[in-house]
Amino acid sequence: MNKYGNQFGVHSPNKTNEVINILNDKTDIKFKDGSWHNDLCDSVYNEEYNLKIFIPNSEVDDEGNEEFNTFSVYNYDYENDEDYELLNTTDINKVIELVNKRV
Repeated sequence: MNKYGNQFGVHSPNKTNEVINILNDKTDIKFKDGSWHNDLCDSVYNEEYNLKIFIPNSEVDDEGNEEFNTFSVYNYDYENDEDYELLNTTDINKVIELVNKRV
């Protein structure tokens, strides 16, 4: 977890650790906590494959209240300095499937 703790946004270190454990167990790559105090929700990342996954922080989707119920998987393109969304889903199994295809 970042040094700011829960001071900003909706952050859940327990949920983040749960997702890290699931991904590390079910994929061939290792993820780390990538949460920042100015992000709207927690995230995990893998630097080798340039993957970042934003973690749901709510059961409902209400962007106005900074509540998101989906996993959003991004790939960072260093050459163009751009993030590209690869997947947006409520199903962590689809995230696992995508990660395993990209490795």
